[in-house]
Amino acid sequence: MNAFNWQTIRAEVIQLQYTNLHDLILGSSSTRRYFLSLPTDMQMQLHEYNDLIHSAAELHAQVGLIDRYRHAVAIADSMNGFLKKK
Repeated sequence: MNAFNWQTIRAEVIQLQYTNLHDLILGSSSTRRYFLSLPTDMQMQLHEYNDLIHSAAELHAQVGLIDRYRHAVAIADSMNGFLKKK
């Protein structure tokens, strides 16, 4: 590729970075659709990370982290109930 193509690609990548989650949702219709497809409680929790999310990839990663955390908490809660019975 010549330098012009690399500059164009680089500009597009930079353009995909946003200031925060709020700006990302406002600036990207596909990300907005994804965000609005999530359960409301997930949307609320994601807003707690507003300043840490700058791209669609970071949004997807944060959703994955929250899902794994919630799953771990559910397992721990079920184990606590099991251990209390003994």
